[in-house]
Amino acid sequence: MEEIGKKIKDLQDKIKQEQRTLRNIEGLPVPTDEVLDETRANLNLAEEEGILYLKRSVMDSLLTFIKNSKEALPDLEQFKAQLNVMYGLLLTVYIQRLISIGKVEPTGDERWLEQHTAQETEGSTLVSVIKEVNELVKNDKNALKINEIKRIMYFIDEMKKARKSYHQVAAHTMDDKKKETYKRNFQRIAGSLELRIKAAYRLYESGTQGKDASSVSLAAIPLKKLSPVLNVQLESLIKFYVTLDFAARQGRSAASILVPLAIDVKNVLELIDREEVIFRSFFSEQYIDAGKIKAMAQGVAVSFGLVIPLHLKKVAGITA
Repeated sequence: MEEIGKKIKDLQDKIKQEQRTLRNIEGLPVPTDEVLDETRANLNLAEEEGILYLKRSVMDSLLTFIKNSKEALPDLEQFKAQLNVMYGLLLTVYIQRLISIGKVEPTGDERWLEQHTAQETEGSTLVSVIKEVNELVKNDKNALKINEIKRIMYFIDEMKKARKSYHQVAAHTMDDKKKETYKRNFQRIAGSLELRIKAAYRLYESGTQGKDASSVSLAAIPLKKLSPVLNVQLESLIKFYVTLDFAARQGRSAASILVPLAIDVKNVLELIDREEVIFRSFFSEQYIDAGKIKAMAQGVAVSFGLVIPLHLKKVAGITA
């Protein structure tokens, strides 16, 4: 068990290095197609409830598996099924953490915007949104207390800085190739900021106009607040995966290895509750109605469930 403890600690340290793919983390296998397909299917099944539902379901399943191991020794197929689900959740939370710390763009928000801007007119272009927000801030000093408006003003400031930097660099560069590179970089940054400004504005509108939000654009939310909770979740998932893998090869002593994990599972369930509290905190300053806050938090959970499958293969380290 001492050797297993060292392996768990080693992988827990490595997973904090924020590699963009699990393939770069020595000691973890590359997920099989079976794991990826099952993970994608589980995320799809949890689409209405989102990522929190998936996490709780997997933890409940693991608790049942541990309890049953005391009654009868699980066979290798049962261990394999549990390992696949656990690795899938590990990959899921790994991607969620990369999105939350900004290492991976929340790809899929473009689809969210398309759904919510299908009726977009000239009145909701980027220029008009910025104009409306500036007017709102000018006429209402309390507007800057609204989270979405604060974020929009921050993104507008970042847009101005990026444009100024681009013009300064381009003005002092005679090389046309370099100018084109600078231009592409600016366009990429500006496009990303435009997405965030529009997403934050749509989020603001959904509150002021009483619209229901089945999903919420992740680009408009300060997701870094999730990082500490997700880090601890990942450490626990590493422990579960390595311990399950070890126990599968230990025959009749498997139950004695698995049973102590029950306490860790219950701790993770508490972390998932804490994650939901953080989801709600994203909107607590904007909404007074508890039901609306709960609905918006649910939208975040659903959005993670929609976005994460788009990154599964890439983050798993599979390029084909």
